[in-house]
Amino acid sequence: MLNTRETPGPRSSRLPSTNLRFLNGIMWDGREPNLKSQANNATLVHAQPKHPPTNSELRQIVDLETSLFTAQSEDNLAGSLIAQGARGGPLEMTARAFPGEVVEFATRDPRSGRYFASVTHGQFGPHLFYTDDPTKKWQQAEGPAFPATGSLPPRSAPPA
Repeated sequence: MLNTRETPGPRSSRLPSTNLRFLNGIMWDGREPNLKSQANNATLVHAQPKHPPTNSELRQIVDLETSLFTAQSEDNLAGSLIAQGARGGPLEMTARAFPGEVVEFATRDPRSGRYFASVTHGQFGPHLFYTDDPTKKWQQAEGPAFPATGSLPPRSAPPA
């Protein structure tokens, strides 16, 4: 099942807002060939920026859009998608690591298996946490730090 939102207008229909990586067509009338084109045109038309978005910014938008997903637990015709040992349906929540905190984004790095979460505190701003097991303790990542005084190597003379 795709998470959908109602679109206004005379041809009102339900458009998907998640699971976009599984779609072949973009927008109800198919006028956009891909998500990058859709992100670019939507930004230019709706945000009306002074400069068009860069390729890096468009990649970030597409990456976000294709990382959002929803899962379905029941089907109107089939019933429960986990009945009789079936393996469909939503993922099981195994732990809640940041109760009462805003988790803006969480992901698992498929290369290392490590989990990352961006947790935003109203007073102190965003912080990055990581763990190898989401049911155990999360560590706060250290941000950039200046070296201790006197630990920098001496500057070399500029080339002649």
